[in-house]
Amino acid sequence: LTCCSSSRSVMISRPLLSEERKNEDRLVTISTACSSRAKAMASAARLLRTGLVDAVITGGADSLGQFTVRGFMALESVASERCNPFSANRNGINIGEAAAAFVMTREADFGESLPLLGYGAGSDAYHMSSPRPDGQGAAQAFQAALTHAALPPEAIGWINLHGTGTQHNDSM
Repeated sequence: LTCCSSSRSVMISRPLLSEERKNEDRLVTISTACSSRAKAMASAARLLRTGLVDAVITGGADSLGQFTVRGFMALESVASERCNPFSANRNGINIGEAAAAFVMTREADFGESLPLLGYGAGSDAYHMSSPRPDGQGAAQAFQAALTHAALPPEAIGWINLHGTGTQHNDSM
């Protein structure tokens, strides 16, 4: 996930359950800052799981505007060098533009594709921009992802963390 507050994700699905609904497209825009792409993929997975659709095109894009750039600069969180989140040498973030799209289906044979095994999200309502210091919201999100994937914690070999490369954010 990239780190820009102007993040937007779009999910397009076409229901394939009946002939009457065949031409009915659904376009959903999700805007939850840094978590937009993950939330779009989780929403796509829910649509697939319920059987409302057979396939979903989902993805997201970050585009930078002056508001976003000036906001991060005002917070003094923009690094002049490479971003080093969770490092003793961290000195801020690098912001940029990016986009990605995925086609998600209910097909069980993934071939060379990567399956989305699980997903989880949490909102501990501790503070508008800071999670609970004890990590309860993050623990709930991890548990939800494990539950969706039907996997035990020891089966996880990689966790993709999100950090801004600032000491304050990395401590969260």
